[in-house]
Amino acid sequence: MLVSPGHAEMNSMDDEVPELPAFLASLGGGDLLDAAAQAALKGAPPGVPPALWASMCKKRLEDIHESYRLSQAEKEQHLQKRIFEVPGRGKRLLTLQEDPTGRFAGSCGSGAVLWPAAKALIEHLDGEVAKSCLNCRAVELGAGVGAVGLFLALFKGCEVLLTESPEQLPLLMRNVAENSPEGLDLQVAPLKWGDEEALEHIAALGKFDLVVGSDVTYRPDCLGNLDRAS
Repeated sequence: MLVSPGHAEMNSMDDEVPELPAFLASLGGGDLLDAAAQAALKGAPPGVPPALWASMCKKRLEDIHESYRLSQAEKEQHLQKRIFEVPGRGKRLLTLQEDPTGRFAGSCGSGAVLWPAAKALIEHLDGEVAKSCLNCRAVELGAGVGAVGLFLALFKGCEVLLTESPEQLPLLMRNVAENSPEGLDLQVAPLKWGDEEALEHIAALGKFDLVVGSDVTYRPDCLGNLDRAS
């Protein structure tokens, strides 16, 4: 398994604010947002000051609330196109749509951009691991914009399953569609760490030779669910 540490996975906040979409749809002002941020404090990672965690949660809720108010056409305007050239031999390109503001997916956006660790993992896979793993079955946890999994499928001939939290799937599937020639062996599935039913569904697909992930979390309290998912 290859996993490089990185950005915050804030999905756990969904668990601490019951029925989040309905709650957000009813937001009427700053007081409710402040209350939601206070409720999310119980999910603060060890060592993170409560005031900082409250501010982060409030910002996310504000972003999600704003996203719900936008039309699909308005959400599309927040996407940014990025051409990523894989380092090394030849001209190997990935066309990626990023959602840095989180407006398209209605999320914090941390999984919706190409992070440096993903680039580093691609270089590592290209130069070392993939030499003995050509045409293998691979699964990516927390795929984000899908760069690592797309690289393995397009340029290493791997059969790849990309997994991501449900709210991030539309952007991931968009990038898969934009980079997938006919016949590419690539699948996408929802997977929120700790969701036993989703894990059973993934396990039923068979054994994987390679499990990869980059910038999936900086939160120690998420590591147990990450370990079970892998």
